[in-house]
Amino acid sequence: MATHPKPPITGGSHTLPFEKLAPGDFERLCFWLVQREGCSRVEHLGEAGSEGGRDVVAWKDGRRFVFQCKRVRAFNTSQARKEIEKLRRLPIADQPHELVFVVARAVRADTRDAIRKIWGDEATCHFWSGNELDERVKRHPDVLEEFFQLPPEPRTALRCNLPFASLGSLFQGREEMITTLREKLTQTPSGRATAIAGKAVHGLGGVGKTRLAVEYAWRYAADYTALLFVGAGSPADLRRNLAAL
Repeated sequence: MATHPKPPITGGSHTLPFEKLAPGDFERLCFWLVQREGCSRVEHLGEAGSEGGRDVVAWKDGRRFVFQCKRVRAFNTSQARKEIEKLRRLPIADQPHELVFVVARAVRADTRDAIRKIWGDEATCHFWSGNELDERVKRHPDVLEEFFQLPPEPRTALRCNLPFASLGSLFQGREEMITTLREKLTQTPSGRATAIAGKAVHGLGGVGKTRLAVEYAWRYAADYTALLFVGAGSPADLRRNLAAL
C-alpha cells in the first residue's frame, strides 16, 4: 500500500499526476517500474537512505544501471550535478555503467544536453521524464492500480429479460427466504454465473418459486452484469430459451 493517499486519475489524455505522489511513493513507483522494464537484480537502496546517489540499482545486458528518482516541479543542472558527484565518489566497483534520471516533470532539451556533458558520456545518460515516464507507467496496469486512484469503470446497461417487474414493498413475508438465498449465492465462486432457481429454490408448483427468484434478482441486480431468465418447461423449450439468450 502507498504511504499516502493515492492521487486520483481524472481520465482523458492528461499525464499522470506524478507530482501529487509523496516523495517516498514516487521512489517506490520507480522501483516497481524498473522491475517491469526488463532489468534484473533490482535493489531499492534509496529506501534506507545514504544511498550515495543510487535510489534504485539494477542490471541489464551485463551493465549496472543507477536510477535517480526526482519528484520535483523542475529539474536543473545543479540538481543533477550533485547526484553525479555522489556517484563519482563511490568505489570504482560500485559506480554505474549507465545513469537514468526518472523525473516527474518534463526536462528541457538544453538541460538534458548540459547534464549529459556533466556525466561525461551522452550515450549512457538517460531520462524518463514527463510524457516519457507517463507512457512507461501506463504499460503496466498493476503499477497504475498500486499508485493511483483509477477512474471508475463506466457502468454498462444491465442486460435483463426477467418476465416481470419487481413488486418492491408489496413483496412481503419472504425475507427469511431472501436472506437464505443470499447466503447460498454469495458462497458461489466469484466470476461464475449463478442459477437462482434449481437447487437453490425448490417446492411445490404455485408456491412462488419464480416470484421469489425474480424478486431476488431485482433486489441484488447491482451484483450482476446480466439478469437472464430461462423457463424450464420441456427439454425442447429449454433448448429454445438458451438459444434465444
